[in-house]
Amino acid sequence: MQLPLVADVSVGQNDAVNKSALNADEVALVPNGDISIATWAQARLNDGNSPSSGPLSYTYPDTNTAVRLYLIDSSVANPGNWFDANANLTIDSPILVGTTSPGENRTSVHATRMLSLIAGPETGAALGTDIQVVNFDIYPDGEDGIAVASHLTQAIYDAIDHHEDAEDAADWKPGVICIAAGSEVPASSNTLEDAVLEARDAGLTVIVSAGNEADDASLYVPSAYGSNDGVICIGASSKANGIWTDSNYGSAVDFYAPGEDVPTLVLPTPSSGATDDMDGSSPATALATATALVTLSMHPDFTPAELENHLKGSDFTGIGGIQLVQLSATDFDGDGVHNMLEEFAGSDSLDAMDTPSRPSVSGISNPDGNTAVSIGFSIDADLFDSENPSQLLDGVTWKVKESTNLSDWNDSTGAFVYGTATDGKIPVTFTRTGTESCCFLKLEVTPAP
Repeated sequence: MQLPLVADVSVGQNDAVNKSALNADEVALVPNGDISIATWAQARLNDGNSPSSGPLSYTYPDTNTAVRLYLIDSSVANPGNWFDANANLTIDSPILVGTTSPGENRTSVHATRMLSLIAGPETGAALGTDIQVVNFDIYPDGEDGIAVASHLTQAIYDAIDHHEDAEDAADWKPGVICIAAGSEVPASSNTLEDAVLEARDAGLTVIVSAGNEADDASLYVPSAYGSNDGVICIGASSKANGIWTDSNYGSAVDFYAPGEDVPTLVLPTPSSGATDDMDGSSPATALATATALVTLSMHPDFTPAELENHLKGSDFTGIGGIQLVQLSATDFDGDGVHNMLEEFAGSDSLDAMDTPSRPSVSGISNPDGNTAVSIGFSIDADLFDSENPSQLLDGVTWKVKESTNLSDWNDSTGAFVYGTATDGKIPVTFTRTGTESCCFLKLEVTPAP
């Protein structure tokens, strides 16, 4: 059975498309590699903490070594000769995979948007680098149809052959394969993984998108292969610099790049100063690919693993700093709260605006002169086990501990009251039984073994 692949992107349709118009005179590409009025996504590549609103600018490096981009996607179009404005860009004719007929109504929106973010006028990130684009179209019936894993596998082997033939013909260029498509359901494919690793071993850095299922990227293909050195998996970050709400995440993801409301060229008729916004791990992958191409142009002898390690371990200051964001694997949305604590409390670990409240602590004086100390918090209703409340269904355990000096902590004894679930959260109140007039309480949450 073949695995269907879908483009890892959502683009607004009809009235949902967000077109932001700038005066044409406000967008200028100048010889020293500056864009004086930049998109927020470009500015974020210069500064990982850049705001998402202006005024914004972007500086990109002017590099010396020509590089080759193997864009495995739909066909790239050049509407109105739009890409001709970037003299550093050469686009070969699309190579069809899975069909020999281009079709009369072949669509090319996705790949064209991808290239506009990689090196297109006004919205591109690698405008100062000489890039040859070799485009493999893996959608036999156009991008509105279905590609399968065998199409992608064949395109990767074709890219390897092209890379090796160019070397034999003394036309060698360091290369990057960009793939922004993947399975919609958890899947595996030994043949596809073999192809990706053979490309890596042939010296081609493979960049794949994480996917848009809001799930663990390691469950899907080809995003799962990001766990291999020299294969770089890209998730989508939000404008607030957390993980975009639908982006896949997890240990297979190497970087997050802008993937929410990312401005691209307007199709079918691009015009200077006008943009359409694009969501998903596809635009993130395009921007990351631009970063990799610039880096490879500056360091053409890098192996794929060395390129990945350089991006992870360097501030990449260059002539103009380009950087990708590495979000902590323990804090997916970048709000400063551990994923496990957010899931324990019933908050969304992918939404920086949905942060669990701190436990509330109160003291009530009893008639005997003692103080009853209480702590209140919430537990995710779907994980709560009424028969074994101290262990959640995902294996996480919790307990209340007490101290008189904030240094030495012991298990506390007392009475629990579990309320009625509201908005997916069960309110819990613990009241300590003891005679001390003052006591400190804390909630301790322990991950599953």
